[in-house]
Amino acid sequence: MINLLELYIKLVGLILVGFILRRKLPNNTSTYVGQFLYWVGVPISIIGFLLQTDLSGQIWIAPIIAHLAIFLGALLAWLRIKAQAHFIDSVPPATTQGSLILAAMVGNTGNLGFPITLAMVGKEYFAWALFYDMLGSLFGAYGLGVFLAAKFGNNTQNQMQIAKVILINPALWSFGFGLLLHQVTLPSP
Repeated sequence: MINLLELYIKLVGLILVGFILRRKLPNNTSTYVGQFLYWVGVPISIIGFLLQTDLSGQIWIAPIIAHLAIFLGALLAWLRIKAQAHFIDSVPPATTQGSLILAAMVGNTGNLGFPITLAMVGKEYFAWALFYDMLGSLFGAYGLGVFLAAKFGNNTQNQMQIAKVILINPALWSFGFGLLLHQVTLPSP
């Protein structure tokens, strides 16, 4: 219980620090911090955690669970859309349908789950969260999600534009590099 209380105190405290800094710093600071984290911080963290992780055993079940959750969420959203069309005789616009399916299948925790998982279970089991996200929900969001957004969206994108959005994602690249570097024996500090 104390672990959970400590976690919430840290989370609320850091949110308050961010809220105060947001008022004191220039308006575009959060944009630059977000871009830095997207292109540098998250990839370095992914590689670092993969290098410290035991990749043997049952860890590979995490992405299977993620794919099942994505499929179930998309199926339930699709059934909801079909039920509305059948019972209410109203079909939502394509953009609304796409948004509902995307939200139901991947959701968005804004990577808040990573620090919570790390604080709750430590580095030993953090790889489960990383594998769930990288091999499960990340491919769902940046693979199937981009496809659904292009299909249901108002703007037309060709397959090259969609592929580019998927392939330049630094989290995908860093996950691959982390798996490759995991095979290399690095000297201890």
